[in-house]
Amino acid sequence: MKSITLKDVAKKAGVGVGTASRVLNNQAHVSEDKRERVLEAIKALNYQPDAIARSLKTKSTHNIGVILNDITNPFYSELFRGLETEAKHSEYSIVFLDLFLQGDNWIDPVLSFYRSKVDGIVFVGSTVTEEILEACNNYDLPFVYASAALDIPKNSVEAVYSVDINNESAAYDATKSLLELGHKDIALILGSEDDKNSTYFRKIGFERAMSENGVFINEDWVLYGQFSFESGYDAMKKILSSGNIPSAVFAISDLMAIGAAKAIFEAGLRIPDDISVMGFDGIQNSIYFYPEISTVKQPRYEMGLLAARKLVQLIQGIEVEETQTILEHEVILRASIKRI
Repeated sequence: MKSITLKDVAKKAGVGVGTASRVLNNQAHVSEDKRERVLEAIKALNYQPDAIARSLKTKSTHNIGVILNDITNPFYSELFRGLETEAKHSEYSIVFLDLFLQGDNWIDPVLSFYRSKVDGIVFVGSTVTEEILEACNNYDLPFVYASAALDIPKNSVEAVYSVDINNESAAYDATKSLLELGHKDIALILGSEDDKNSTYFRKIGFERAMSENGVFINEDWVLYGQFSFESGYDAMKKILSSGNIPSAVFAISDLMAIGAAKAIFEAGLRIPDDISVMGFDGIQNSIYFYPEISTVKQPRYEMGLLAARKLVQLIQGIEVEETQTILEHEVILRASIKRI
């Protein structure tokens, strides 16, 4: 006979697994209607939770798990500092895991690793799919997503907690700044083509700004990279090898912008006299490059701070007033861009 699981209870009650878990553990922020439906489903299915598993789960570790894609990317340094500041303030420690070497099928191994080690998880810098969200809910841990795109149905029964900027608007504003300075021949260096987070939304923002201003997009100047110095360098070399030189290049990360700048210098061209350069993220590397790289600054420290704060509130059963927080970005024009 098949044993009844919490997932079966959630399905019968018409709620998410996380909601069913909160009812089972008598936690806050569950509506009375959902609570009643879950309790009725438990009774109807004669659900008997695993007492050992529950006792292990309810024992607080005072650890926060942090999952991110690549710790070597300097974008994460300020965000991680914000996470650490709030965690320390709330008397939590951080257990960190880098997905870089985990491969494609990371969800179950990673969440299994964290299950008994942390009270909640901050998921940083990736696309949160319905599959990931369901897996997270099944592990009965509170999750907060920082700098991550939420590729999930709008009618999802679960509340999803996140902190991010509006990537589409940010790329739109950066492109519009270039257009207002007289640039029309603009190349675009994106992240990986399958990235539904930064790449997808920043590409839409770029296209919207160009379209609204009636400016033609040269598809030969739209190339994909990997958010690294090397990929920005390689993409810019391909653009320059065509013999058709843009007046500006917009790379959707500062690392790729700096890589592109190296390729421009190697070709015997000058920045910004021959080609202007716009980056994205606002990392320190962009300030200390010469000439200083224009960029879209993200409030990375605040992003990490708020993500950790939301997670601690969820762990402690405190109501989180704002489920999805969108922070302000800032377009910073520096010496790498000239007016035409």
